[in-house]
Amino acid sequence: LEKFVIKNEDECEWVKPVAGTTAFIKFHREGKPVDSVDFCKKLLEKTGVLFVPGSQSFGEDFKGYVRIGFVNQTDIVQKGLEEATKFIRKNLDDIELAA
Repeated sequence: LEKFVIKNEDECEWVKPVAGTTAFIKFHREGKPVDSVDFCKKLLEKTGVLFVPGSQSFGEDFKGYVRIGFVNQTDIVQKGLEEATKFIRKNLDDIELAA
């Protein structure tokens, strides 16, 4: 997961979790948070990868944030993150910005 964040550092940021099995990552475009619901919906539709919108989990103060669970077999998590990176590279410009 850390490699994913480093690879996509122009589009996301985080505070690396010290415990647990979920990360909270903020996605943005040119410094403006993306609409996390639109991002997660399109990511799931195009790749089958499920991230959970932070704004739906914790309220509007968390615009652009998504929850990523990484409690699975390493190869499955890696494949999902690879698909998410491809999605970000090709589709981030099409994601709505947070209102």
